[in-house]
Amino acid sequence: MMKKKILIVVLCLSIVSSILVSIIRWRVEVDNRRVEMACDYSELSELCLQWGYDIDAFLWELKEAGINSIVIEEETLETLSSEGRLTFITGEEVKKSQYLAPVQSVFLKDLIKQDIEKYTFIVTSDFALGEKIERILVEKLGKKKVNRIEGDSYERPLMVLSVYGMEEGEISRIGIGFLTEKIERITSYGLKSILLLTNGPFISEASIQTLFSTVNDWRNISAVIFSGDSILGYPGFLDSVRRQLDIAGVKLGIIEFLNQDGLGEVTKNLYQKIVRVHSISPEEVVAIKQSGGLDVSRLITRFQRAVKERNVRLLYIHLPFISGSSENLQIQSHLDYIRGIKAAILGSNFKIGFSQPFKPLPASLNLIRLPIFLVILILPLWLISLYRSVSLSVYYFYLFTSLALILFFWQERLFIQIVALIAALSFPLLALTFGLLLPESSIMRIRKEGNISRAVWLFLKVTITSIFGGLLIVCLLSRLDFMLKVHQFRGVKASFILPLIMGLFLLSGWGEQSLKEKGLIRFYVGKVSEFLSRKVEFKHLLILSILAFGSIVLLLRSGNYPGPFLWGIETRAREILEKLLIVRPRIKEFFIGHPLMVLGIYLYLKGGSRTLSRSRPGIGTGQVAQLGKKENLGLKTKSWQSFVILGLIGQVSIINSFCHAHTPLVISLTRTINGVWLGIIIGILLVSIVRRSTRERIRN
Repeated sequence: MMKKKILIVVLCLSIVSSILVSIIRWRVEVDNRRVEMACDYSELSELCLQWGYDIDAFLWELKEAGINSIVIEEETLETLSSEGRLTFITGEEVKKSQYLAPVQSVFLKDLIKQDIEKYTFIVTSDFALGEKIERILVEKLGKKKVNRIEGDSYERPLMVLSVYGMEEGEISRIGIGFLTEKIERITSYGLKSILLLTNGPFISEASIQTLFSTVNDWRNISAVIFSGDSILGYPGFLDSVRRQLDIAGVKLGIIEFLNQDGLGEVTKNLYQKIVRVHSISPEEVVAIKQSGGLDVSRLITRFQRAVKERNVRLLYIHLPFISGSSENLQIQSHLDYIRGIKAAILGSNFKIGFSQPFKPLPASLNLIRLPIFLVILILPLWLISLYRSVSLSVYYFYLFTSLALILFFWQERLFIQIVALIAALSFPLLALTFGLLLPESSIMRIRKEGNISRAVWLFLKVTITSIFGGLLIVCLLSRLDFMLKVHQFRGVKASFILPLIMGLFLLSGWGEQSLKEKGLIRFYVGKVSEFLSRKVEFKHLLILSILAFGSIVLLLRSGNYPGPFLWGIETRAREILEKLLIVRPRIKEFFIGHPLMVLGIYLYLKGGSRTLSRSRPGIGTGQVAQLGKKENLGLKTKSWQSFVILGLIGQVSIINSFCHAHTPLVISLTRTINGVWLGIIIGILLVSIVRRSTRERIRN
């Protein structure tokens, strides 16, 4: 009795805590509704150069269309050479010039060195630029490799730098920071710059400091984004990068789905400066074009979905280079693309403007979540107690151990992830037990006669329990690092497949008197041995193959990556559902899991009497026979178990939706509710089909 009172008290506290945390999180998400749109400077320059369009006019038109910021990459010696601001002369070229003409030029005389073939010369008439290049090259390559060649007798003022022991191609790719004039040019149109930083081979603490110092006024910079597979400074200089970001006070954009080495270290303690970024890479645009043509509307929908469903607040828009026969068509088609994205964002009740990071969650939130930790840690013991009695001393020991773990580790990321995983594994079983098995006695089922409305009601009880479990997980993960997906829920695959396996064991042992006689382990070892000793027929292999294939498909499709099993007709169905319901429910919920759960519960009420009557006295065989005569569905007594286990796919998927902490809470709830009512409708239709086919079979 005491154990039950403690569980009820902790459960009530966790319900109150989950409501408070959910409200606080909802307010934080609602207050951040501004979305920033940015495009790439090099791409718009290429487009203007290709069609002879004025880049200044294009910048102004992009701003009018909805662009707020322009992404600029770190300048390299190669880009400056292509713009005519410097030139490269290799040692081989200098040596050849001696044979073409006697060395009479003072300039060439200054370049003549021993081992001339090992040198590359950088020549520029812009002394300010040359001094900047010299300073950066010395920091990256060392003083021994970089020298300035002095000379004041050239025909026009020139600055010459010599680099020893490196090929021209290697030198040309070295980054030399950002140009002030380019940033000022962007700023003059009311736009801001976004700096795209790339990791490279010649990185040091001094070079990182110099790179950031090339920006004179950080008020003109909207954000910093890292490109490539690793963060600037990885692996040895991440502290320097984090320190410079902190000094600059600029926000940091993290591109979703791009797993970059060193991201966790750089973003540590910078969560209040982070915004999530969505980008469709140029390579992906090319792949879309090659696979069947570019559908701009689908690209627009992707940006809209990222903002609405994944807390993205910065859109890095690569120009798709839409085909056109004239300059006007080319420019206007890209401007229309930008306008289409802007309209889609505004249509989702967001605003266009410079993005802001999420506000920090109040410190009191950590204390409010403590009962949630406790109720989740108690769940496994409670589930075990359904099979065998747990002594009061063991119960108290487990309770105090859980409290000690919470008090010591409640702010540790790994502990939060472990507790969230325990919840994801336990709540599908709790939903099945609390919503379906525990409340029902055999006499109640006989009296209610197991109609479809009763099945729907029991299904709703199961689902509400799963939703509550999902809300508890959301509350555990309501920290900025999880909401921004710097860190995330761990164990998605395990939390999807293990509850189905554990649910199979739960149902197979429920009501078995031998379970308490033999004990938990011996009973299930016997069950597994019995299963393995059965004669294998072709139909068994076929069923197992189908189930194995289905499990693999579901596992590959879990998470945000659909994998190789996303068919065209399904893609079209998703788009239709998204347009009709605003938030698309998961197909595995409303089309697979929920209908099968409704059918399984209905069969449980109609034909499962024999299973539970063994463990619950008060029902005679005559009553069971009478129920069987009322409506014989032509299905085996335990067939409901198979459908309920498959129906658990929907419950697991519900909890999995809430494990995506970067998804707004309202979106997860709406997605779940849409899946529930659609699943009920399809489930009722499925029950009707089974009943009608059974009647036809009996009539024939």
